[in-house]
Amino acid sequence: MNEKHIVFVLCMAALNLFTAKHAHEVYLHPQNPVKHINESVELICTVAGCSQEIKFMWSTLLDSSTGGQSKTNQTVSRLLFKTLSIEHEKIIVCKVICGGYKENKTKIRVYSFPTNPVISRIHELQLQCAIHNVYPPSKFKIQWFRGDTQISDEYDTSSSEVVAQGMHSIYKPTDEDRGKNITCKVTLNMEGVPEDRTVRSVTVQYGPAFITISNHTTVRLGERLELRCDTDRESSIMWTKLGKSGAVALGKDKELVFEHADWNHTGEYECEVSTAMGSWRSKVNVTVQVLQVLLVFTRSD
Repeated sequence: MNEKHIVFVLCMAALNLFTAKHAHEVYLHPQNPVKHINESVELICTVAGCSQEIKFMWSTLLDSSTGGQSKTNQTVSRLLFKTLSIEHEKIIVCKVICGGYKENKTKIRVYSFPTNPVISRIHELQLQCAIHNVYPPSKFKIQWFRGDTQISDEYDTSSSEVVAQGMHSIYKPTDEDRGKNITCKVTLNMEGVPEDRTVRSVTVQYGPAFITISNHTTVRLGERLELRCDTDRESSIMWTKLGKSGAVALGKDKELVFEHADWNHTGEYECEVSTAMGSWRSKVNVTVQVLQVLLVFTRSD
């Protein structure tokens, strides 16, 4: 055996000895867990193939504190996060020293989708769908449906306004929406989220809900009194005058007109808007004032 051969054999023996000495493996479970905010998660770090004393260390990828509670028992170390928040969304590293050093890492991801969206009317011609306390907003999309037909789609935050971990979308109904079920559907597109937690929706029946009525009206005795009631959709209208003895029906037109106001016209009036979906009411107060005439007397000597 020549000298080169002897050197090669010695090097291989040393490499085999080093490899055998550091042959332990580090396992970290679960890998890349996805949890809802305020839920808990426990990371379990185990070591196999090590006959020496084992030392565990937990840290983030940037060697900062994890914010969890650790508990170690021989070949197993556990790291518990009791109440997850956005701040816990980070890469966690389990470091193990067993003769040599090895590590394994996992990334905690969190999401928030706690409640159903809410549909409201921001004025006569627009509906707003709002969803609150969502995270991460870039993973959500908002869609509008008329019955089963999709009528509007917003796939990302560039077409939905994001405010303080909430999102809202605006839809302007058309005549075709009248009397139909309008649904706002919010979907979370994030891998790892349970399927039954990815979609929330709300449905309303669209019809008149906004009444524009004359404000508190003051007229002079004998002047023309005109009250007007407008709605955002076709409907039947009934004007009544309210009083201690009950309500008196006055008319079914948008406009209620008295050519010459007298004392009997003073009081509270109600406009009732009705459809097959329900009815809505709004009130206005009318005051009739006497025309005051100032008489000036002059004395002549």
